[in-house]
Amino acid sequence: MRSELDSYIKESVGGEYNKISEEYGIIPMTSRQTESQYRTNWYKLGISSGATRGSTGYTFINIQKQCDYYIDIINGKSVTNPLNTLTRRILRYMDGIILQIINDKPVEAPKIIHRMFQNNNSLTLIKFLSDIPSFFDIIRIISNMPKMIFIKYAIISFFRKKI
Repeated sequence: MRSELDSYIKESVGGEYNKISEEYGIIPMTSRQTESQYRTNWYKLGISSGATRGSTGYTFINIQKQCDYYIDIINGKSVTNPLNTLTRRILRYMDGIILQIINDKPVEAPKIIHRMFQNNNSLTLIKFLSDIPSFFDIIRIISNMPKMIFIKYAIISFFRKKI
């Protein structure tokens, strides 16, 4: 993507330019989950606790949910872990499928992502990508995606090691 970025900057800025520094980051891109608690009265937050959405790298809302959950636990309330809900399990399963497609068929990934953005309204997309979709948002996203590749990888995912 460096050449595309370089072309974009030249077209947008015009003329020559100098890079002063360069950074890069890596989204976790994993569907693996880790244990939330590893010592008595110590709690992991964020990436190390599995709060990061592997396909998007988004963590902020999940960390807020974790903090509220841990405060309730510390205050002796009996509450359900917000990172262990049916919706979250569905989203992580979907993440695992898309991550496997990206790994196996990187040429298809941009087409799939483009289709997701083209065929869904912005509110549905924001809720989906932020890990706060309704059941109907999930159904909308699924119904607007290419069926054959996702069905194939949903079946394969039962027999394959997760990335």
